[in-house]
Amino acid sequence: MKFRRWLWFLFAGLGFILLAIQARGIWLPWIAMNLIVADQPRRSDLIFVFAAEEERAKHAAKLYQAGLAPRILVTGGLPLRGVEAFCGKRVTGAEFGAKVLADAGVPKNAVHVVSKGTSTYEEAEVMRGFMKEHGYRSVIAVSSPYHMRRVRTTLSHFLRDTPISAQYSPAAEARFRAEEWWRHERELIDVANEYLKLAYYHIALL
Repeated sequence: MKFRRWLWFLFAGLGFILLAIQARGIWLPWIAMNLIVADQPRRSDLIFVFAAEEERAKHAAKLYQAGLAPRILVTGGLPLRGVEAFCGKRVTGAEFGAKVLADAGVPKNAVHVVSKGTSTYEEAEVMRGFMKEHGYRSVIAVSSPYHMRRVRTTLSHFLRDTPISAQYSPAAEARFRAEEWWRHERELIDVANEYLKLAYYHIALL
């Protein structure tokens, strides 16, 4: 009797595995798509760009040029080693973002550069303090597509006792292939890291 039961479990398990393989074109893309959070942006007081990615800053510039906010905040205190080696001086994520914005035609007086924060959590904390200090009530948060769920989770934590409302706009130019992320090393690492960090944020920080 026990042998038959174990045999049934074996065949059921094999059947499940085969079904999962056949349906991988549905559930594998969903794993990555679940990380992407996107709103239809409305006009706000501020655009907030998480550090260190050129595509994020370029997307923020497009939002600014579309008239969706009159100001942009870039944060990030970690030095970018590759940029530092090229320029011969220390360049933080915030400073790099400001340079990309300037190159995209955003006026310098519309950009606030705060070279603080070494993580999503710390940068969100900087953003909240900045908005409270200036009396801003609404923000469009910009980051890479795979990063947006953690961005929303973190900002929801920091803004829950404030009158500040947040919208979420993933970088449109980002080279993130959610439909086939498991085939490419960069996307595979990004997706795996995000789920690990989300778990850590929920357990240890939020």
